[in-house]
Amino acid sequence: CFHGFFGNAIQEGGVEAITELDLVCIDKYGPYGTGCQHGIGHGILEYLGHDTLVDALELCEYTTQEEDLFGCTSGLFMEYNIPIVFTADDVYSEMREVDLENPYDPCNTIVPDKFKKSCYFEIAQWWVQVFNNDYSKVGSLCEGILDNSHRRSCFLGFGTVGAYMSKYKPEKAIAICKEASRGNEGSEFNCRSGASWAFWSIPEYREKANLLCDGLDEKTKELCIVDSDLIGTGERHEDD
Repeated sequence: CFHGFFGNAIQEGGVEAITELDLVCIDKYGPYGTGCQHGIGHGILEYLGHDTLVDALELCEYTTQEEDLFGCTSGLFMEYNIPIVFTADDVYSEMREVDLENPYDPCNTIVPDKFKKSCYFEIAQWWVQVFNNDYSKVGSLCEGILDNSHRRSCFLGFGTVGAYMSKYKPEKAIAICKEASRGNEGSEFNCRSGASWAFWSIPEYREKANLLCDGLDEKTKELCIVDSDLIGTGERHEDD
């Protein structure tokens, strides 16, 4: 709904409408309701065209984005990697082709530094699809990212994908993280934190969110729960 609405709104109002649309998002969902601005990101790239990635990213600066991963930039990168196509009779996703010589493109090529965390967070979702759910392959690609913060973003993003792929079953999501991390405890930790966030972000699965940190020693489990507050509002633990 967000994707379709904002796509139409920006087609009609142009980029000048972005600030007004963002204000409506803030009024309705507050500064941390990032799904609304996520839709704006989809709409911006649909409007400008998929060959205008950097220019489109700069327009996200006109939205309220309290952190590096979500909001407008996440929608824009998702639209770039997995475009949503609207027809008179259907809505479906296409897939950007992968360059096997450089599967990290565009994150390691044209994306400005300030948007790289969001780019690497979203790229895992695309990899899962282009590599046919080969979680070990995706994990090895995340592991190959040299910058620590960008590598962490990749595993966090993969964790959110793992939650979805598990159909929100904690044991399955943990198993997916283990398969992707291939024995690397730090990578598994980041993946589980991302999965825990994904569970918490959906009200009907919220009570299971802390289960994604089960099986870790007590100190690491506590860190996992705290670490999974990806937006950083503190609301992640208000019911703990």
